[in-house]
Amino acid sequence: MPRMFTRIRPFIAALGLMLCAIAATTASTANAADAPADKVVYVSPHTSEEPFSSYYAGFFSKLVVGSMAEPPKGVNGQPVEGSVLFVVTVAPTGAAERIDIVESSSPIVEKHVLALIRKSQPFAAFSPEIRGKASKLVITSHLNYVRER
Repeated sequence: MPRMFTRIRPFIAALGLMLCAIAATTASTANAADAPADKVVYVSPHTSEEPFSSYYAGFFSKLVVGSMAEPPKGVNGQPVEGSVLFVVTVAPTGAAERIDIVESSSPIVEKHVLALIRKSQPFAAFSPEIRGKASKLVITSHLNYVRER
């Protein structure tokens, strides 16, 4: 990859996360009466509006519990450090309809996070309050793995 793109890539990822946070704030302020059947709400760690912030907390805690139980390991069996920024589209049933990796510091960690998300399904089904406001949630999040020293 050209050196210029290597330097710009973290900024692009950060910009994407900020746009998702802005979209979450904007989209989640619509009330239930305005919610069409195909209403997508963007959720991130920065989302503060209920019930979306509670849904994110449950989603993320399920991933963290799974990642602590089985951290990524390298070829030599040692834990691998790294981080992954990802986006998951969640259906009302809690199924992950789509998983996108936005940025990853390691192919090993990326594969681990993809497997973790797939294995963690289904996530919580949408509450009636969420169903009134959204037909899908697009959740942007990240996982960081650091070796204990």
